Amino acid sequence: MTGKIHPKMVVGFVIAAIAVLLMIPISCTSAEETVFEPLPHRSMPTPAARATPTFTPIPVPTPMPTETVLDIPASSSPPESVHWEDIPKTYSNASENILTAVLYEARDESLLDQPRLEITNRGIKWALRVTDQQGSMVVLNGQSLGRYTSVDSPTFSPDGKSFAYMARRGKETFVVLNGQELDKFDLVEDLVFSPDGSRLAYNASIGGQSFAVIDNEPSDLYDWVGKVTFSGDGSRYAFVVEDEGEMFVVLDGQESSKYDWVGRLIFSSDGSRFAYVATEDRYSFIVLDGKAQETFDSIDEVVFSSTGSHFAFLAHKSPDSFVVLDGEHLTSYEAVAFLSFSPDGSRFAYAGKRGDTWTAVLDGQEVATHQIVDRPTFSSNGSRFGFGVREDGFSYVVIDGQAKQKFEGPWRLRQILFSLDGSRLAYRFKDTQSKDSTTSIMDVVDEEIFHQVDNVKISSPEFSPDGQKFAVLFLDAGGLKIVYKSGQ
Repeated sequence: MTGKIHPKMVVGFVIAAIAVLLMIPISCTSAEETVFEPLPHRSMPTPAARATPTFTPIPVPTPMPTETVLDIPASSSPPESVHWEDIPKTYSNASENILTAVLYEARDESLLDQPRLEITNRGIKWALRVTDQQGSMVVLNGQSLGRYTSVDSPTFSPDGKSFAYMARRGKETFVVLNGQELDKFDLVEDLVFSPDGSRLAYNASIGGQSFAVIDNEPSDLYDWVGKVTFSGDGSRYAFVVEDEGEMFVVLDGQESSKYDWVGRLIFSSDGSRFAYVATEDRYSFIVLDGKAQETFDSIDEVVFSSTGSHFAFLAHKSPDSFVVLDGEHLTSYEAVAFLSFSPDGSRFAYAGKRGDTWTAVLDGQEVATHQIVDRPTFSSNGSRFGFGVREDGFSYVVIDGQAKQKFEGPWRLRQILFSLDGSRLAYRFKDTQSKDSTTSIMDVVDEEIFHQVDNVKISSPEFSPDGQKFAVLFLDAGGLKIVYKSGQ
């Protein structure tokens, strides 16, 4: 792009400056003076207000010496799964074959958070962040990956072949991918793998300007850059840019039209189609495959079917809210939420509100009305359908038209999860009175309470690909634990 500075030019200037500075004696400073203070940046603004939220930095203890190195040799892939039979077991409920194991014991004055879990048919891969007075580190399958000033966002690639996280050593921040430290910058954030696991992207900053790094190649410099979005097959990418007071999308390296605001980027799974929301003169509209569509007061959820043959979004035009499906305005409600296509794209569901009740809408038909309808969800093959209900102080799920066990108390559905073949069912309720960074959770599997934990940090529940195992990680005072269950 004409007139733009490439980050590698800036890096060259920075290296030269550092070479000069190294010739000047440096006095010792206190830990407080060298605490990680990232450059200010902005989260994605909303159409109503383009204000800049305050950045909450990663909690950082006393910095480590800059010569800290990795404890493990660089590798081309993350460690193999920990086999199910190698996980230490203690029966928590023998009759239901529910097992509990401690994966990592908490040590004095250490903080454990960001638990991650990847389930395979053979076993598990797990990771977490550990922070203490000496620094921070990622622990992967029980093995420390080296201490840094701070670390953040341990992430498995969706295909399970790679593992990455962000780290800071002194004033340098960088991504560590499969044990290798990548290029150093002032700040890195928004780490993401493509859905097929073949590509890695993140955002970085140098000298107060931002850029995207995709497959270790930086984009041009801008005032602000949003998180990279990939197509499902990893073949395409896009991100939002704000530069010189204008906002626009960079799609596959090319700048698109400029608007007052842009956001909600989405590809169809096969990458053949692309859409986003734009705002101009206080009105919002969809830009679909490069063409601006009808204007509305505002637009929220945006979804493609898996093949891209169908496209839907939630629109607001006072006083109504409604779904626009393939260009057609559907029934109006006071509010609409939870737009969802079945994985094969043949079915479509959402929830609509009238007065004090919500209605589940499936394939254009209103199928149930309750005080609250939550998170309509399809199984992977589209043959099964469920949603959550909150009514008269009770919470439960309705699966294929049948109401399941009711639970009294401040519970509300957070997730419905089917095994890949649709034969097994799990769902999670959250205590709506939970506060701060911990959560009270109840997981139900095969229509039996799997476990109930209070005030913990917890991973998302998962089935193994063959549906035979179900597991979650959670953190409590004793450390990182796994609870898992075999097939029915």
